[in-house]
Amino acid sequence: MAEFTRRQFLGMAGALGLGAASLGFFGCGSNAASSSTTASSSSASEAAPSFDPSDWDSVLEAAKGTTVTYIGYGQTAAYNDYFNNVFAPTIKEKYDLDFEYVQVENTADIITLWLDEKQAGLGEGEGTTDTGWVSGPYYADSKDSGILWGDYLQYLPNMKYYKKDVAGVATSDGLPINGTMSLFASAFETFIYDSDKIDEADVPHNAQELLEYAKANPGRVTYPALPDYHGSYAARALIMDICGSDVFANMPEDITAEEMKEQLADGFEYLRELNPYLWNEGKTYPTTYSDWVTMFADGSTDFIYGDAWVQSIIEAGSVPATTESIAWEHTITTPHFLTIPWDCPNLAGALVMCNEFLDIQSMCDRGVTGYPPATECMDLSKLDDEQKKALEECEAEYGMNSPSLEELAEVAVADIPAWTKPIFEELWLTEVSGKTN
Repeated sequence: MAEFTRRQFLGMAGALGLGAASLGFFGCGSNAASSSTTASSSSASEAAPSFDPSDWDSVLEAAKGTTVTYIGYGQTAAYNDYFNNVFAPTIKEKYDLDFEYVQVENTADIITLWLDEKQAGLGEGEGTTDTGWVSGPYYADSKDSGILWGDYLQYLPNMKYYKKDVAGVATSDGLPINGTMSLFASAFETFIYDSDKIDEADVPHNAQELLEYAKANPGRVTYPALPDYHGSYAARALIMDICGSDVFANMPEDITAEEMKEQLADGFEYLRELNPYLWNEGKTYPTTYSDWVTMFADGSTDFIYGDAWVQSIIEAGSVPATTESIAWEHTITTPHFLTIPWDCPNLAGALVMCNEFLDIQSMCDRGVTGYPPATECMDLSKLDDEQKKALEECEAEYGMNSPSLEELAEVAVADIPAWTKPIFEELWLTEVSGKTN
């Protein structure tokens, strides 16, 4: 099992002019337009048999003895440990499938690589990676660029455990997925507090309660300046709580800044009312999320906003051991996905990996990374007793100090559509930052 740093891999990708075969990858054909297409998978030692993606037994046979190359975010020890010591041995034992892990510093680098390969003229089967991690915001950059293989979701047997018409399966950031991505995990964005300093009864559960808390405790609340990733999440969670969880979802793709400003007027008024009671009277904001976490850890602010399962950041020593998260009435969930690029050299291996990621036990295994299983997307009535027990054990081991999976699923709301985010973040700068009513 090989690991590459971002520098090493981009250097390898830069050698594309030498041809894909010179990089040690051997092509396979694919055709996403037809469900009866035959394709070929590859192994470094010999050519693999052709297979029909709709015949899962033939997919498994074609993947056997090959290597699947995955490209993903590799900057956390939990992720690296999971892929190297849990996932890789699992697919080797279950499918005789070897695993190569290409680590990047930023998930945007994944889309950049595939776009570069597309521009370089690589064809089907001539790429350097078989599957990769794509978070919702980057799907908008890839869906119309021709870099995705196509509708492979229809071929994955483990899709039987999931609802077909929910965000995270049917859509990502308001955009239809059309079967081109499969679930990696879900991130539930919640407010986080230190139970050693604040009684649970005093913790705000909605925007109005947060305003009341801030007025009673001036300077104890803040959030990073937009467009910081988590600062933006916190601001739009407050807006959605004031204006309704569907306010963004109903916005057309051609909405103007003035139209959005009008529709979010109550939300912006709320944020301006909150400003004077924030840290530094809302005149400045933490610059980054890490700054915010540091302020929380040293007691300078009472709340942060982030992933619901806080055990991983507790164990990392980033926050106090008494840190807990709460589920608001509107809790934004942001699915993360695997996808297959159009030029994957091992389509069979990619399909097997994506299907394995949908396996309930595999979802539970990834609890070690801090991401809960995507129960809001599951059809729990389809799970057997063993699978339900796996979810319970996962929650007990990794979901400490956090809302239950059932509670998170009940309050989960989809994130705002991709096309609204840049406009919203610009409006925050002009309508909220440093301003009062």
